[in-house]
Amino acid sequence: MLPVKRLISVLWLPGLIYLCYAAARLNNIQGKTDLVGISAVMRIVFLSFGASVAYMMTIVAQWEPFRTRIQTRFWTNFICWSLAMIIDDSFMVHEQVGFYLQINDSIPMLLLGVWLLILLGTYRDRFIPEFWKCFAGFVILAWIAVFGDVVTGREGTVMVGSFEFDYEMFSEVLAVAILVGGVAIQAATELRIAARPDTESNDATP
Repeated sequence: MLPVKRLISVLWLPGLIYLCYAAARLNNIQGKTDLVGISAVMRIVFLSFGASVAYMMTIVAQWEPFRTRIQTRFWTNFICWSLAMIIDDSFMVHEQVGFYLQINDSIPMLLLGVWLLILLGTYRDRFIPEFWKCFAGFVILAWIAVFGDVVTGREGTVMVGSFEFDYEMFSEVLAVAILVGGVAIQAATELRIAARPDTESNDATP
């Protein structure tokens, strides 16, 4: 049986999610959600997958040989960022913050982007080139989603003939999918390197 400290390190995420859910139910908290279309649901699915990959890395790191070869600070921080994105997407947090503060709702969303940039900058030495390529695709699509409606003035849509194409939602889903793909590639690479018998450390950044 795992020691209590290691057991907590494995179960903290599902425990936190359950406590938040239980608190919301017990206090009859109801939030306005954005889960009205397949694109919104798919963003949640991809973000949840990314968080799950990071979470599995923290679990694997509890056992040898990975325990001494995979440092999990980045993965733990990425889980927190993913949860923040999921909460924002589920309950339209940045839209509501923008409404109450009377500011453009893109500003709170940009703050989440800044958080991600700080996180990646802090642990930049560990990432492989394939991850950065995925991240570049994510950045391009995210900028299209955020600023495209400012240019067109159509709240994230353009007319293609008689069809109204929601490029904002499409860009958001594809951006998240590409980012999560990069995260999965990074995780698989770290596991492969850490599993080598002659590997002493898989993370140059503590």
